[in-house]
Amino acid sequence: MKVFDVGTDVKILWEAPFNHYSNIDAYQIKLMTNNGTYTEYKLRCDGSINPSVLSCLIPMLEIGPLTQMPLNSLIKVIVRARNFKGWSALSEPNIVGSLVKSLP
Repeated sequence: MKVFDVGTDVKILWEAPFNHYSNIDAYQIKLMTNNGTYTEYKLRCDGSINPSVLSCLIPMLEIGPLTQMPLNSLIKVIVRARNFKGWSALSEPNIVGSLVKSLP
């Protein structure tokens, strides 16, 4: 998974996992909050609309209020896929990438 700046946005880019011979019909994208939990952000990262798209953009101004993380904190993201067999395990969070640049 990659999390990087694109202008004033943060781009989240992930790879499709092995689908166990069943088409993936959705992704769930979650960002880490200041209390260590992860929150889904469907407004701009709804992986159920078109599961063939393996990326999303979130305006940096929305990251701070969404995560409540302090400035210059790593924006940590996890993803999982769903198919006929159910949800996959959550991915490992990214260890490098964009930093929070907007206040909560």
